[in-house]
Amino acid sequence: MIRYNIDKINRIDSRYYLIRVNKNYYVIDYSNPRDFRNWFFVPLFPERLRKFDAYDVTGDEKLYMVKNVWRYQSIISKGIFIMYILILLDGFLMPSKLNIFDWTFNLSILYNPFYYLKMIIIGIFCMIFILNITALNSINLNKYKKYELTDIYVNDNINFNCQRIKGLLSMFIIYPSLFIAAILGRNYALLIQFGFVSIYAMCFIKFIEFRPSMKKQKFYIKEE
Repeated sequence: MIRYNIDKINRIDSRYYLIRVNKNYYVIDYSNPRDFRNWFFVPLFPERLRKFDAYDVTGDEKLYMVKNVWRYQSIISKGIFIMYILILLDGFLMPSKLNIFDWTFNLSILYNPFYYLKMIIIGIFCMIFILNITALNSINLNKYKKYELTDIYVNDNINFNCQRIKGLLSMFIIYPSLFIAAILGRNYALLIQFGFVSIYAMCFIKFIEFRPSMKKQKFYIKEE
């Protein structure tokens, strides 16, 4: 069976991408926000990053090369990452007068951890709601031939088990550690960095990154 790389052409909405495999174009059902396995549980379901439904839209591909807010996602993500690093460098290296950690210091953060935990959880559900709203007008792909894109290692059980162990570690060690660090920092800069931005990025990583093209994974494609 021939192995193919995936080229990302365009993000259509919060759920679908237009991709190119070999010389054909497909719409891939990548990140359905109505499926809880695509949220913060995705590390426990590594197969969700290895196997996808795809619809052959060759000939109609221009219909899905739409310009929308998602085209700015990459720029926004890079901007947030740069700000994240700059704030950490400022907080750990700069003197008090120029230190954002000192500017935003508030001892009350240490005594109200459950308040901020509640805010983080509410924020997660708000994000889920927004993602579902953006996917309400799902495109109709029934007229196109359906295929299955499968990572060449999808049947590697050892690999999947390793991924699940990493997922458990991230959920039960990394998430709480980030939150504890955010609270112990006693400043709003670290609270936002570790408590909100980092946790949200990990929870919704599948809606931020399109991993099949980033990691240059190879896929089999077969008709269903």
